[in-house]
Amino acid sequence: MRGSFLGDYARGRDLSRYPPAVRFGIRLHRHLDGRTDANPHFLQVRRSFTEIRPRVCGIAADLLLDHILARNWERFAAESLPEFTRGVYAALADLAALGDSSDAVLSSARIIGEDRLTRYTEFPTLLTAFRRLGTRLPDLEPTPALTAELERLTVRHAETMAALMADLADDAGAYRLLDPDAPADPPRYRARFFEEAG
Repeated sequence: MRGSFLGDYARGRDLSRYPPAVRFGIRLHRHLDGRTDANPHFLQVRRSFTEIRPRVCGIAADLLLDHILARNWERFAAESLPEFTRGVYAALADLAALGDSSDAVLSSARIIGEDRLTRYTEFPTLLTAFRRLGTRLPDLEPTPALTAELERLTVRHAETMAALMADLADDAGAYRLLDPDAPADPPRYRARFFEEAG
């Protein structure tokens, strides 16, 4: 899980300073990011926004889909969201031991301290995420019109999320067979997208 999280922070292609499972998690994260951006289900969500400019619709779609995933967690994982979250937080708590960037360590501390993963089931937490990004990208400020649109799209795209997750599970499973650092143990979750990776 540390590798999956570090996919947003690790720089460059040389990952030799990390343990194999963490290297795999970083590469899997990068691979799935690229696959997601080109996935027709993700593009469908991205195109469904009408209250913000196209240049930020990809970010908005990411945030919305995270919220939909959390709300429908039991469809995709064998363990409950609180159980999964405890494992994630335990893995993130020792990022400093890997000598990672202060950005990654500080970000993980905020996620744990605010219990963001569990609270992402709540619509106000989604709005908080938009508001936080809106300080840098004003188009994402949750205006009343955007807030109403997010409420509609949360319901509308539940099945779109399920289709996207199925595609990503297949992508992750295929990638796992090609990566020499992939852990040998079987996935812990029904959706292989959430398999333990570092």
